[in-house]
Amino acid sequence: MRVDTAVFVRIGCTVGIGAVAFATVMTSSALAEEVTVTVVEEDGSAVTTHDGLEHTAPEGPGRTQEASTGALTPVGPFVGDKSEGFTTQTTGASNCVIERVFDNMADLCSTGGCLIVTDTWAFSCTIASNNTPRLAGSCSGYSVYTFDMPISAFGGYFGSNAQGPVNGTARFYNGDLLLDTVDIAIEPGCAWAWSGWEAPDAIITRVEVESDVFGGAFIQMDDMEVNFGDPVPAIEESWGRIKTKYADR
Repeated sequence: MRVDTAVFVRIGCTVGIGAVAFATVMTSSALAEEVTVTVVEEDGSAVTTHDGLEHTAPEGPGRTQEASTGALTPVGPFVGDKSEGFTTQTTGASNCVIERVFDNMADLCSTGGCLIVTDTWAFSCTIASNNTPRLAGSCSGYSVYTFDMPISAFGGYFGSNAQGPVNGTARFYNGDLLLDTVDIAIEPGCAWAWSGWEAPDAIITRVEVESDVFGGAFIQMDDMEVNFGDPVPAIEESWGRIKTKYADR
């Protein structure tokens, strides 16, 4: 039995503002041989994996999906093909950053309809921008970057003004195929910390940034970087000046 697509439904919610429900269709791609895809039929009768074989299903109804290549590796601070400090975007709250991000090559939106661009943001503590005049983050649901063309690296400075401890997660997709799920470093007390990752090729089309509090909200971001190609330029300090070089692969 050949499997070309797998369908799953994910339900998300926000705190105090409303519920968000959405369905996603996952289509296999050229990466299929590198991933494991499991589909549990609604009657719980069979599990079909990308090898085209049917296997014994776990007990219980419902349809689930798992797919991960483990394709991403952590990288230190780098200078990307495009940078985003939210300095030219309209401040305030909206569904998405109005002027888009990364030089009009991506959207940054909130699944809860509340994406904030501001210079400071007070909650349990007050977080100010990192190196640029402004920061961005979701106040309802989690943040989603959707790119016009695939990227190979993603990183930036992350913080949270929610009462801690706060844990962060980033999910990387190619279309609707989950490539990897990684942890985001979140320091307490509204401090900033770098997190960055690279893929072997430009295969990332969407990145979701989610906390484990308030329905995924209250992770702030600043000084974001992306690469559209390979390799990743790494930053190193030499004689008091910052220079770039190609990172070791």
